[in-house]
Amino acid sequence: MPVPTFGDLLLRFRTAAGLTQAALAERAGLSVRAISDLERGINRRPRKDTFALLATGLELSPDERSLLEMALRGRGTGKTPSAGDVPSRPHRASAPPFVGRTGELGAISVHLAAAGPLLLLSGEPGIGKSRLLHEVAQRAAGAGWTVLAGGCHRRSGDEPFEPLLGALERHIEPQSPAQRRAALHGCAWLVRLLPELTPESSPLPAWTVPPAQERRLIFKALATYLSNVAGPRGTLLALDDLQWSGQDALDLLAALVRLPAAAPLSVIGAHHDTETPPHSPLGSLLADLAREGLARKIELGPLPEGDAAELVTALLAEEARAESASDSAHELRAEVVRRSEGVPFFLVSCALALRAAGDPTLRDQGTPWDVAETVRQRIAALPAPAPELLGAAAIVGRRVARSTLLPLGEKLGWDQRALLQAVESACRARLLVEDDDAFQFAHDLIREVVAADLSATRRTLLHHLTAEVLEQSAGEPPVEALAFHFAQAGEPAREVVYLERAGDRAAAMHAHAEAAAHFQRLARQLDALGRRIAAARAREKLVETLRTTGRYDLAIEELGRALDVYRSNGDVEGMARVGAASAWLHNLRGTTSEGLPVVTALLDELTGRGLPAHGLASLYIGLGQLYFSADRYRDLGEAAGRARELAHEAGDERLEAVALGRQAISLCQQGKLDEGAVALQQACRLIEAANDHWNLCSALNNLAVVYDERGAFGEALDCVQRSLALAERIGDAEQISFMTYRRGQEAFYLGDWSRARADYERADEIIGEVSDSWASSYPAARLARLAFAQGRLADGQAHSDRALAVALRKHDTQAIRYLQCTLAEVDILAGRGERALERLTPLLDSPGAEKLSVTMLYPPVAWARLVGGDVDGAEEVSGYATGRARNWGQRVVLADALRIQAQVHAALGRGAEAKAALEEALALARAMPHPYAEAKALYVYGLLLAAEGEPE
Repeated sequence: MPVPTFGDLLLRFRTAAGLTQAALAERAGLSVRAISDLERGINRRPRKDTFALLATGLELSPDERSLLEMALRGRGTGKTPSAGDVPSRPHRASAPPFVGRTGELGAISVHLAAAGPLLLLSGEPGIGKSRLLHEVAQRAAGAGWTVLAGGCHRRSGDEPFEPLLGALERHIEPQSPAQRRAALHGCAWLVRLLPELTPESSPLPAWTVPPAQERRLIFKALATYLSNVAGPRGTLLALDDLQWSGQDALDLLAALVRLPAAAPLSVIGAHHDTETPPHSPLGSLLADLAREGLARKIELGPLPEGDAAELVTALLAEEARAESASDSAHELRAEVVRRSEGVPFFLVSCALALRAAGDPTLRDQGTPWDVAETVRQRIAALPAPAPELLGAAAIVGRRVARSTLLPLGEKLGWDQRALLQAVESACRARLLVEDDDAFQFAHDLIREVVAADLSATRRTLLHHLTAEVLEQSAGEPPVEALAFHFAQAGEPAREVVYLERAGDRAAAMHAHAEAAAHFQRLARQLDALGRRIAAARAREKLVETLRTTGRYDLAIEELGRALDVYRSNGDVEGMARVGAASAWLHNLRGTTSEGLPVVTALLDELTGRGLPAHGLASLYIGLGQLYFSADRYRDLGEAAGRARELAHEAGDERLEAVALGRQAISLCQQGKLDEGAVALQQACRLIEAANDHWNLCSALNNLAVVYDERGAFGEALDCVQRSLALAERIGDAEQISFMTYRRGQEAFYLGDWSRARADYERADEIIGEVSDSWASSYPAARLARLAFAQGRLADGQAHSDRALAVALRKHDTQAIRYLQCTLAEVDILAGRGERALERLTPLLDSPGAEKLSVTMLYPPVAWARLVGGDVDGAEEVSGYATGRARNWGQRVVLADALRIQAQVHAALGRGAEAKAALEEALALARAMPHPYAEAKALYVYGLLLAAEGEPE
């Protein structure tokens, strides 16, 4: 072979760097014509300054520069160089030359200039999305953006939060300790995603955070990190193959797009639109974000003929140089362009196959069209054992760590020298790309073709060997990958070990969809292995993830299967755990009538069977919660009392305090406010001593309700403020929303309606981020009440419709009563007394089963009868309402009842009695103080005096 000329080497170095002549000219500050003349040999001896510019533009290593300099001087190296003497620099050949896409680049530049939230590059596989994304990332980095890049493969849905987690990990890994400390400021919760950050991040709070809130804090921490590391222009996430990302990763991506950021954040992603139907997780997310104006899409089509020809010319540059005088080279390039129809992957695959073949007879058979056949031909041109190595790599995945691939090759009997030669030949053929400490298939289609050509027996063996290598690797084992490989190897006994660990890991990271998938498969595999008790425990873990994501139906179904197993094995503690979980699920699902017989039957079954007192106490507390939802407050008191006795017997002071709090609710709802208040105060002290923040939030709220009924709004506000502070401390969004709404309610009573509206709206906003929550109806109900009170009837109706729909679906009788009471008042003021009675009458309590929250319904019932002309009925009901509110100490309701009673007295011509009732109502309202109640009483008083001829 002749010694390479300067033009030969320049062409090889430029092609290896993935540069077109125009790109190199721009880098070196030369003309395209000058580059072309040098490569074609027209200019054989460039000046020294031109040589220096070329060496800098090509980023040559010292050895490469020396080789090119010798060619410049016309001196050889003492031997005839082979192709291996000219460095192929596979790390620079990780991407083919970039050509065309001018319109797409312009649209992306506009997107980045406006710091748009999300831009998707979509199209069929192989259309060039990944190459365009890579080019954009490089240009953005040069323009002042901090770029975090990541990508998915088909199994990424099993790996929590990929590709975002991988992009984050790769960005953090090379940072110095000082850089990490700055980047991780305010990002303590990232340790849930990357536990190795623990020494360098701030410590997490000591208190326990509910899973849903911990997930929210993790998302917020990542947003903070992206702001911390932002460049002058901001931070860009470049994410490839999003069609294979899991639901949790998409939830995280949506949160990042929606969250306010301290620095500009932009996301550019690529996905196969052929694998993203509208009903897929990614399709649903894109539709939602597009409606919100947070996402736009660029559809990539084939390259125009001119761009496709330029790409093929660059890829076949060596053949073009060797056959410059032949028409066959031009015909060959034209045939590739025509048959590929401008699809970049096909162009690259065909061109590189031709370069690798080196056999003119193969060319005479025509350029291969089918991509799979193209890949096979490229592999066939590799020396042994490279094809076998590619098969092993394909089993591992698209991206294979060096620490995995090399030991796997050794297990297959290859020595280190053969392995290195195989890797280098695969990289030179651009089937594999070397990336830091890993190898990656240049395209997932390559990996799929390789894997498909393996026999079933060989695939099984490779999965087994891969799992063994991963088991023996240093550091934290990749449990998701181990579970997958042992499953594919047909070893379920070893698979279940890692399935459970994968589920636990995903649950700890609040990747609920992945956790549920792992636990579901775990339960099925354990069933198949005959390990039924272990399968039942796996179902308990599955139920927790399903509950967190609001999948109550499936959770109850899985609990039923677990209960059957525990029952058949006589596991009474397992039965009690399932029963308590079932009670809470039915309560959240709004199916109290279904849950009660299940839990009561289970209690009967477990009584006298040696169940520890702690388990029985938890079961009674769950039963009490169902009684509360069912409006059965006496039964609640009995269940809570029994739970309290059992908790005391078990020595569990926290559980005993919780049971006392439930007893207090029962007393209050039966009108025993004084006794209930004392019990609630005691329960609050005991729960606080037990450091149970969640139950203390609930107990303080219940105590605030008692103060509200008494009209002691100052004391109520103190309790609400304490409860809200606790809710914010533990990060429970439902409790934060509920207590923010409760703070607004105190402001409403005290007459600060602007503050009330702000709190209601904030609570409504917070709860809107929680899926299908029990607390969803309350802020909307109070917004409706405020809107009606201010005369904004359309707003009030919209809020009440929304709140009532949720309350009815959840069978929330407390919320239903409040809403119907509000709507009944609107009906009465509009002269629709009968409609008001239709709303309220079904909600009244029966004799002997009076409930605290029902008292508020009687004043509007009396008013509706009065408006409807039933004065006698109005007199009877108003008298009952006044007496009941007075006896039970419900001062807020009493003020309303006295106002209605005054109207009844006036209708019966008893002016003195009417004035006396109004004076008492005004005194009550002013003492609380409750300006709205005072204003309504004054209004009625004014009408009464005007009717008596005293308009002044």
